[in-house]
Amino acid sequence: MNQEVSERVERWLNQAQKKFLLGEELPCVISLRKRRHVNDDYARLEQLLRSHPIIKVSHYKSVKEGRVKVSRPSEISITQECLLAYRPELVSLKVLFEEWFHCLEELGLRTFIEAHYSMLVRAPASFSSCIEVFKYLIRYRSFDSPWILPRQLPHGESTKLVGSDPLLLRLFVYWRKDEGSWKDFFLRFRLLKRPAEFRFFAPILQVQQKELRDFHGLISVSWKEALDFSDLQQTLIVENRQSFDAICARVEKTLLIFGSGWKVSQLTSSWKSLPKPIFYWGDIDKEGFEIFSYLSDFDPLLKPLLMDECTFESYRKFGVKKETFLGPFRRIPELQSVYEKVCRSGLMIEQEKLPLDLVPLDL
Repeated sequence: MNQEVSERVERWLNQAQKKFLLGEELPCVISLRKRRHVNDDYARLEQLLRSHPIIKVSHYKSVKEGRVKVSRPSEISITQECLLAYRPELVSLKVLFEEWFHCLEELGLRTFIEAHYSMLVRAPASFSSCIEVFKYLIRYRSFDSPWILPRQLPHGESTKLVGSDPLLLRLFVYWRKDEGSWKDFFLRFRLLKRPAEFRFFAPILQVQQKELRDFHGLISVSWKEALDFSDLQQTLIVENRQSFDAICARVEKTLLIFGSGWKVSQLTSSWKSLPKPIFYWGDIDKEGFEIFSYLSDFDPLLKPLLMDECTFESYRKFGVKKETFLGPFRRIPELQSVYEKVCRSGLMIEQEKLPLDLVPLDL
């Protein structure tokens, strides 16, 4: 199929997918309309539909072409069986949607799913975490609760979500039935907003026009402008503290930053001041890849380090068995294959298990 035809088929399948995930009955019947200024549109459609393995014509109508009346497709039908044959990943996504409907119905927010369908399909894993965090806040954070930091919430991704994830904020606004901002969110649930600090090592930097060497310090959004890293050529963000400490003595022109798992999501406010290019080195596991995915959505030029398929296969004997994950998966084009393979295997290879000699001195 050429690109034009592929796009039309994708649009039809997306319509059927939406009905399926939102719990509407299939088959999905779609009326076909002749596009203006395309004289042979019906003929081209018919040729496409005759050869397509999934989409079937359910109704024809008589149309005039020149002086002759001919029968052309006017409706197509996509059954659930055909849709799942073409997009099998929808089976697991359907389970998620049913869980969301159940959870949000308890909060009186069932209609949120249909209103924000497009966003949810793009980030299903993130939305599941948003619901868990939001349900906890509704149940346990009253107007007289003691003030706490987001990282004190009993959820592994609360630091990443609170204050940054647009779906969590939209969920709050929808529940509030009024306009709202992150400031309103923090006030309502009595959360403290303290700027994140990140440990770094710089072989050389300038502070107030003074040159410092082999400097360990903290990057904070409140005083990032005071640090001048212009003498350095790149940045390496390291997920774990042990690996961060181990390679400090090996770098000469690289700014090292200890990312501390999902906490690194708050580093984006200081991103402009970091030497480019920027590399990310995380554990070879589901979480490590998804942290990279989150950051690369913010900076498409971000580069992974020692997270490729060759490294995984070479050192999988050091892997620790965790829970397997069969989807839905995030989109990580550069690492999609190894990301899905790691999730399905349930393995985690901590970066501390890799020999330090693998870390290139010149990234």
